[in-house]
Amino acid sequence: MTLASPPLAVLVQEYLAADSSPQAVLVAGWSECGFMAELLHAFDSGSSCLPAGSEIVFINSHPPDTTLGALLRGKTLSNVKVSHVQADPLQRHQLAALPLSRFRAAVVLADERWIDPDMDDSNGIDSIDQPSLLRQDALMVMVQLNIRKLLEDLCLPPINIICQKVGTQGLTRFEDRRRLPLGISVNFNSNSAKLLTQVAMNPLSMLVITGLGGRADLTIVDSSEYCGRGEAMSFWRVLLRAQAAGDVLLGYYVLPSAIDQPIESTINPQGLATRSKQRVWNTGDGRLKFMIIRDKATVA
Repeated sequence: MTLASPPLAVLVQEYLAADSSPQAVLVAGWSECGFMAELLHAFDSGSSCLPAGSEIVFINSHPPDTTLGALLRGKTLSNVKVSHVQADPLQRHQLAALPLSRFRAAVVLADERWIDPDMDDSNGIDSIDQPSLLRQDALMVMVQLNIRKLLEDLCLPPINIICQKVGTQGLTRFEDRRRLPLGISVNFNSNSAKLLTQVAMNPLSMLVITGLGGRADLTIVDSSEYCGRGEAMSFWRVLLRAQAAGDVLLGYYVLPSAIDQPIESTINPQGLATRSKQRVWNTGDGRLKFMIIRDKATVA
């Protein structure tokens, strides 16, 4: 009997590397005082505390005397120094004022003001139902994307970003790899020219394109919309199936398998050979998406 080899587990190299030099950590958002006191203790003197001389910068829109100032009263920190920047991390231009090149990591927390915007416990505005929890998760993803976009614009390397997760039921954009994270916008170069090329290939699509934003919308659908799992067909065949369903197929993109990979999109594949090539569009992993124009009545 031949036994199959067990799968190899690869440990991320960053987990093995120990760096005892001082680090700067950014903490965006401010949670309730008990949690923040425990977090600061963990950073300063916990079992996995930061190296001596490290710095923690808290950025949130709360007054410093009622948040970090109140937390530090009567306390002495042994390893870290802390500072407070009063700004809204949901606003990218306010985050841009920080020296982001200094930070080795960031922590994004569910801010108290996101949970209860008017900070009034008596009126019941703060809600713990599922939509409200998902909204808080979405706001934290927005802060994460703000940080990553600023790092990208400054040509700085990516940093580790740890996000608090409040929702406990259902898949959010944190762990659902079949959908793009909230807040990402995808821009396509020369989109108008590509749409005109699509019209040249299928003149009837002009009727739908002219109604874009009116009676028709750009829609993203999974490859399973037109293709069976494992089914091989050409782009021409997919286009005909989309047309039979009343849609106009513009192109497709594949969700990356790693965070550092780009999103590559193809609009109106060029050349007869490319359009006629047989391929499996639906592999069952949910990563390939078709970009189509669909009538709003169909979407509804």
